[in-house]
Amino acid sequence: MRVLWLFVAVVLGLAGCAGLGVDDVYRAPTFQHQSSQLTALSWQQLDGRSRVTITNPNAYSLPIQSLRAELWLDGEPWLQLDSPPISGLPAGRATTVNLDWSLAVSGLIDRVADAYDNGEVALMLHLSPTVDVPVLGPRQLSWEQSFTVPVPRLPTVQLADWRVDSINLTSVTVELDLLLDNPNRFGLSTGPVELAVRTGGDPISAVSLSPVSMGSGEKRMQSTRLRLDYGDLGGTFVNALRDGRWPNDLELEWRAPVRSPDLGLALPDFVGEVAL
Repeated sequence: MRVLWLFVAVVLGLAGCAGLGVDDVYRAPTFQHQSSQLTALSWQQLDGRSRVTITNPNAYSLPIQSLRAELWLDGEPWLQLDSPPISGLPAGRATTVNLDWSLAVSGLIDRVADAYDNGEVALMLHLSPTVDVPVLGPRQLSWEQSFTVPVPRLPTVQLADWRVDSINLTSVTVELDLLLDNPNRFGLSTGPVELAVRTGGDPISAVSLSPVSMGSGEKRMQSTRLRLDYGDLGGTFVNALRDGRWPNDLELEWRAPVRSPDLGLALPDFVGEVAL
């Protein structure tokens, strides 16, 4: 290190004699944004990683005194990131920095009014490293890069239509038309779907449906038949179905594993009531 400092001092001295400025001897490192992508996704939280390459164009290494990393939201600092374990920038080489972040969906929505409706929000990554330039002393750098993350929204399932398919002495079979809506800016695919019928919270019947794939903002209709035994329903529910009225206390629950092919990530199982 003493040899390096002596070398830089000599270079600066020669540069001064030649009428050259500091910029002719020291050049500021450059930054390149490699990627910012999600590593995990739920309906409540986003986890991701940003990769940035810092290149030191000088013939000598630059120790890093500090590196401040922040995510800005809506034009203001929002989240301070953990500093990566990097002590310096090697001479004439590029160094890749990984920055992990976790974002609460509720925080995004509270901070940016239209984040939920838009289905996405823009973030700004700020890096402010301070490098120790031999002889010249500390130099603070500043760099920023914007990127966009999705704001996940739960899909919805609605009972679009229904009708009695058949009636016998012990049961009634109904045909259901379910309207599935993916309000997200990324596609969704489900595994096998289970549709359960409940009264007072107790399951009385269930049926399995085929997996469903929906693109961004896409709606899909899926139909199925469901057999309901009189003994489980009770006379009041049976009479209502015969009269073409869906009983208010006859609930439908939808459950399915979900993933996003667009993002390459699995999401928590979607469990929710079918809107009647």
